[in-house]
Amino acid sequence: MAFRRVLFWVHLTAGCVAGLVILVMSVTGALLAYRRFYPSLYLVRLLFVFQLRPLLQCLAL
Repeated sequence: MAFRRVLFWVHLTAGCVAGLVILVMSVTGALLAYRRFYPSLYLVRLLFVFQLRPLLQCLAL
């Protein structure tokens, strides 16, 4: 009976992990497919990243 219980939990855990991986891939794939229709999602992230660094003056370039 112990082997059957261990096999059940291994199978359940592997299925849950695989399901989470598939879910993450599906969500990120959908976001990449529809990124042209929702540019505000990416614009906020780009503004945040670019504001972390100070701007260089023309002479420093």
